[in-house]
Amino acid sequence: MGKTMTWSIRGVNELHFAIKEKTYLDLLNDSFWFYYRAFENTIMNIARHQTNERTSKVVVHNNVAYLCGQVAADADTDITEQTQTMLAKVDELLISVGTDSTRMLSATIYLKSMDDFAAMNLVWNAWVPTGHAPARACVQAAMARSTLLVEISVTAAC
Repeated sequence: MGKTMTWSIRGVNELHFAIKEKTYLDLLNDSFWFYYRAFENTIMNIARHQTNERTSKVVVHNNVAYLCGQVAADADTDITEQTQTMLAKVDELLISVGTDSTRMLSATIYLKSMDDFAAMNLVWNAWVPTGHAPARACVQAAMARSTLLVEISVTAAC
């Protein structure tokens, strides 16, 4: 049975709105949730890639890819090789979600020692596509494992 609406005038310039079996606030609430869910499903999708119980390697939201911290493939090497393999992992993750290093928005680099800053920058400068350098920060930080010298966290447009 469909809902019916009735209108009646109560007193001077007072409009009474009645909906059989449903209040006006109920209709507003239903409309809000209908549009919110449509918005959430189209605009606010969150896609998690390579997820385990603790983390996702990449999360994409609103066409922005957020990479978890990436470290070297082999932590027993020097800063140059650690930086190279770390950035190769960044490339792989970006490609896996349909983007690349030309679309990076920001990068945060964590160094175990600022003594490695110049050597890391040589690798970084060769890797970043000309004209596509992201906003970047580089800080000294304690690493999760004592042999790690560098870690990076990247965001990129998809």
